[in-house]
Amino acid sequence: MPDRSAVRSRSCFAMPLPVAVVVVVALVGCAARAAAAPVIDLLPDKARYAPGEEVTLTARVQAGTEGEFVGPVAMSVYHLDAVVHADRQEVRVAPGATGDVTFRWTPPTEDFSGYLAVADAAGTAATTAVDVSSSPFRYPRYGYVSEFDPALSPQERERRVERLSREFLVNVYQLYDWGWRHEKLVETGPDGQIVPTWTDLFGRPVAWTAITGYVDAIHRYGAAAMGYVMVYAAREGYAERWPISPAWGLFAREGAQDQLHVQFPNDVFLWLFDPMNPGWQSWEIAQYVEAVRLAGLDGVHIDQLGPRFDVHLADGTSVDLAARFAPFLEATKRHLMQGQPDRSACTFNLVDGAVDGWATREVATSYPCDFLFSEIWFEADSYDDLRRYAEYLRGLSGGRAAVFAAYAQYGEEVGPIHEAEAARLHGVRVASDHLGYTGTGFVAALEMAGAAITWSIELSEPQNVSLVFRFANASGQVARRQVSVDGAPVGEVSFPSTAEWSGWSSDAYVPTTLGAGRHEISLSVRPGDAGAVNVDHLALGRFDEQAFQLADAVMFASGVTHIEIGDDVAGLAHEYYPNLSKSITPELQRAMRRYYTFSAAYENLLFAPEVTPVDPATAPLELLSGQPLGTQGANVIHPIFRRAPDAEIVHLVNLMGVDDDRWRNVAPPPQPQTDLRIRYRLPAGSRAIGVFVASPDLQGGRPMPLPYTTSEDTSGAFVEATIPRLEYWNMVVIRTAPVGEQPSPPP
Repeated sequence: MPDRSAVRSRSCFAMPLPVAVVVVVALVGCAARAAAAPVIDLLPDKARYAPGEEVTLTARVQAGTEGEFVGPVAMSVYHLDAVVHADRQEVRVAPGATGDVTFRWTPPTEDFSGYLAVADAAGTAATTAVDVSSSPFRYPRYGYVSEFDPALSPQERERRVERLSREFLVNVYQLYDWGWRHEKLVETGPDGQIVPTWTDLFGRPVAWTAITGYVDAIHRYGAAAMGYVMVYAAREGYAERWPISPAWGLFAREGAQDQLHVQFPNDVFLWLFDPMNPGWQSWEIAQYVEAVRLAGLDGVHIDQLGPRFDVHLADGTSVDLAARFAPFLEATKRHLMQGQPDRSACTFNLVDGAVDGWATREVATSYPCDFLFSEIWFEADSYDDLRRYAEYLRGLSGGRAAVFAAYAQYGEEVGPIHEAEAARLHGVRVASDHLGYTGTGFVAALEMAGAAITWSIELSEPQNVSLVFRFANASGQVARRQVSVDGAPVGEVSFPSTAEWSGWSSDAYVPTTLGAGRHEISLSVRPGDAGAVNVDHLALGRFDEQAFQLADAVMFASGVTHIEIGDDVAGLAHEYYPNLSKSITPELQRAMRRYYTFSAAYENLLFAPEVTPVDPATAPLELLSGQPLGTQGANVIHPIFRRAPDAEIVHLVNLMGVDDDRWRNVAPPPQPQTDLRIRYRLPAGSRAIGVFVASPDLQGGRPMPLPYTTSEDTSGAFVEATIPRLEYWNMVVIRTAPVGEQPSPPP
């Protein structure tokens, strides 16, 4: 279990600091730290640096209230397990005040290299990572922005991008649902000028200045901006607006009947077209090229709607839709390169997450995608399913980078529950005549003007909160109610119709941001509000911290990254990114920062194309300390094996004490393991020349050298070492050299 004292210590700050502070506290407890004075945060000024570019690192030191802090702040920079740069500066900080110390460093010129930076002062330390890469697409840490409301100020957009880029090191951003229509991304007026504001697919306002402002901010922090588009979709009324022919479409039946489409509840349609049709290619790819040119995008993120079979063209020809994406992507790449070669990136969503899945081989073996992207659904439910699919996908593509969209606790209500029947009630009654409620009952008939339910909640620190209401509404119409916090309205919540009064749903929420302390949450009926609602409870929707970390550990260890964070440190709970039914708690934010720091610092061992999987069936690892080892089920240490040209890499993911091996499910904290004795069998012809362990859960990710022994038996050579502690995820690196070759001296 992570050291909770590191979390609690944040409440001692006299000045607000970024919420995701990484503090190494392996040897220093909370009380000792308060007496010792400084607490440090460490941030780079960008998410990614070009080779030869100067890096600026800012350490923040806070003195205790009992006296000023005077002393050195030391900076060490590691590349893997070697220190490549060291510096120190003296600082004086007044009692209770904070001071920033700036370090500047020019990294070595090697491209695509990750570094771990550590700032130390008075027994405390903070870490961050530095990514030196000429392109962000070799090691994409993918995030997103999805709010383009004209009411969002330029300062707020800048704050969001700055925080995601500097704290979480996001280096590629998807601009989600930014376009006007799928077949006409940028709305223009009769004079050809860009319209200042339009509405998207679901009626949300989108400001052109917000789009271009986001792109500019993203570029300032060394990141890339990818515009979301669809490979084959046009909105309702397309034929009346544009020279797009229905004959270019995809159909469910011969004779150009039943054009494939999706209908949304707001009477919006997406009609689907043949990606290989020359007319459709010419029109749609021209929209991509125009969007990249006008908005300054670095490329396009191309989506699709998943497997579709028994598909026909207008002439009745039956076609394999899975085989028709790669030619479209090749044409897209060609046209983007012709327009602006330095802004021609593309990726394509491979829907499902299945080994040998639909369209996966066709796209992954083609050349256009700068990195692969896959939305994981129910073909990959276990941790080992994620590993196997990651290895399969990267193997098909020759080691190209891959990103998973894997929605944690999808469709599940997670978080503290506050029962409606226990709240303060006005103008409503408690009932229990419709089964399926939680607690002892529910509040019936929230329908009369002035009626209200008021809950009291307590928060230990400021945070984003998702106020989720479990309800039933068989009134036959959508019911809208007002949500207030501490007497002030914060939003309106819509309760869609349910089939019956015992058909409970949690699809009603309002996101907000609250400070620490006690708050009154009210759900009330305004004059003119229609419909009737039964309310079961209020939940503070959130992601499960333990399951979130375990899933990230498995994905990162398997060589893929995870799109999961964006906007104002929001998380992806749903394939529709603006869905904010779950929030990322401050503690999970801190854990995520540790994991993102680790992923960037050790990118050369985690994601490099030359790092390849080792089949677990070869059983190269034994746990001599007795813990069960396995890739299936819970209550095991889950191993993932990788091989670099000069290292054997053993990832240990701790599922001891975890209920099951399903990555979406809520999980208890894994039981920490100590003194794990490992024996690892080396490949033929190699020998061990050093061993170290690193973990995002320990020492801020710093590499820790391990004593080891080597020996051999009839099965070959092996190395033995003892790992002091395993919380969630450890990476053990066994440096190797060919037998008979002398190791190179350390840098």
